[in-house]
Amino acid sequence: MAEQSDIFDKTHEHYIKKIAALDFAAVAVNLGAKTDGDTVTIPFFTTPYRVTREGVFTPEGKPASFGVGVVLSNYLIQCPRDAPREDEWFSYKDFKNAAPLVGTFANTVERPIAENFSGRLTALERGGRILGGIEPSTTFPYDLNLLIQALPRIPLLLLFNDADDEFPADCKVLFEKRAESFLDMECLAIVGMLLAEYLRRCSQVK
Repeated sequence: MAEQSDIFDKTHEHYIKKIAALDFAAVAVNLGAKTDGDTVTIPFFTTPYRVTREGVFTPEGKPASFGVGVVLSNYLIQCPRDAPREDEWFSYKDFKNAAPLVGTFANTVERPIAENFSGRLTALERGGRILGGIEPSTTFPYDLNLLIQALPRIPLLLLFNDADDEFPADCKVLFEKRAESFLDMECLAIVGMLLAEYLRRCSQVK
């Protein structure tokens, strides 16, 4: 546990140094974020996290979880100079740098969602709606199509077919092509894992 804590501390320090050098007002424009002095507010799955030169914090002022901190730090640090417009939908495996993590994404994102919500389509839709999910303008032949805004510039498309007499439940999580300009593949995988966890939690809300 001490070794893991050391890794977290070093990672946090690494990001803090990079964030401290940023022009918050400049990057916020391309990221769809809001600034207030030395604070950037970024909605992540509808929760407005605050990023300062000291770290990433929840709306209540508590340090964000490690995964959220990594994603939001990189969202600021990797901000592209020009906002890309590539909006075609991509599976995670279709990104050019995703190969090392394709299996991880399937095993920690799409498969858990499929297994957790097999026979529970209504619960999945309820969880997705709580996360701000809406009907996409273009639908695919799945039982459920939900457009969920993970970050201002990174929407997700959640596709789900429930189990039937012939096939098990199936889930696909798609990103827009431009997502790779805002986050690296590791961070996109973390976004997917957090989606799976948030859907599980939100589906339990009555």
